[in-house]
Amino acid sequence: MIEGLQTIEGYPMVEDGVDLDALVLVAGHGSIGARHVRNLLTLGPGIVVVEPDDGRRAAVPGGLRTYKTVEAALKDERPSHAIVATPASEHESAFSLEIQRVLIEKPLLVWGSDPLGEVRAERFTSHPERFSVGFNLRFLPSLRAFREKVRAAPLGRVLWARVECSSYAPSWRPDRPYAFTPSAWKIQGGGALRECSHEIDLVRWIFGSPTVRTAVVDQTHSLIGDSDDYALAVLRTPYCERVELHLDLVWRDARRRIEVICEGGTVEWELQCNPPVVSTEHRANHDGTTWTTSHYGRARDDIDGTYITEVKALLSDVIPEWADPNMATLEDGLAAVRLVDQIEAVAVK
Repeated sequence: MIEGLQTIEGYPMVEDGVDLDALVLVAGHGSIGARHVRNLLTLGPGIVVVEPDDGRRAAVPGGLRTYKTVEAALKDERPSHAIVATPASEHESAFSLEIQRVLIEKPLLVWGSDPLGEVRAERFTSHPERFSVGFNLRFLPSLRAFREKVRAAPLGRVLWARVECSSYAPSWRPDRPYAFTPSAWKIQGGGALRECSHEIDLVRWIFGSPTVRTAVVDQTHSLIGDSDDYALAVLRTPYCERVELHLDLVWRDARRRIEVICEGGTVEWELQCNPPVVSTEHRANHDGTTWTTSHYGRARDDIDGTYITEVKALLSDVIPEWADPNMATLEDGLAAVRLVDQIEAVAVK
């Protein structure tokens, strides 16, 4: 536990009796890295933060040790765990971390098909169990219930599904101009396909490993930069013959939802739902059959709980009851990157 944690203003005290024998290195103190630090402060491990930017480093809560580089941190510290929340273009440096457990934020890599990237990625394979990937939406209870419902197939055969993520990328990081964010530039891991990689992972997690039937990846030219701002794809999976994937970074009315059309009804999930709901509606058809709609919704402000569950899973070697089978593995992360590459290879510009 961090000495003097109770004196850090604005953060809740750790529960009595919890004393984590762990030191977590958080690389990156942007929006996601800062969120991880806040959550770690509620859980009780030691924390050190690496952030090269002077302004973001100054925003680290007082009482925590900070460094400008990972190399400098590792000279003084012996972290047992690490969270890599740097831009995706810098994630390859995580390959060589000799740390007990490492959580890497999504996307795992910018270029899965890049020969050098593949060679470096092979370093993971000697101890793949040490690495996990930050697909935190897997920890949403509503999404887990939705997945179980789809796989149980109570409404008959799945006919087709639609997976959608629409939002306005310039609103993600209001502290800096969009042109100075990784989202705007492909080489930094920007673009709809990579930045909306939660949906790439969810397709696999819910419906099984897909193949790409057709795709379009392009720009509307309404945003600064060279990254794609919309991507459309039709995929074939073991649980569904037709999965339509829609990703875009230009719609100002944020929307994240999944619809599954079955022979006997629909199963729907959405994130932007206030208040949260779980509902089922039955409607009689003209031919005497029944059409059933099951809806799962979750409030957006519940997302922080998924990050806490994710960090607990990272620390489950210290507290075993925190283990969670939904934690995305290294192979899950690599498979998502490969699917992005396959969509780009098929895509019509």
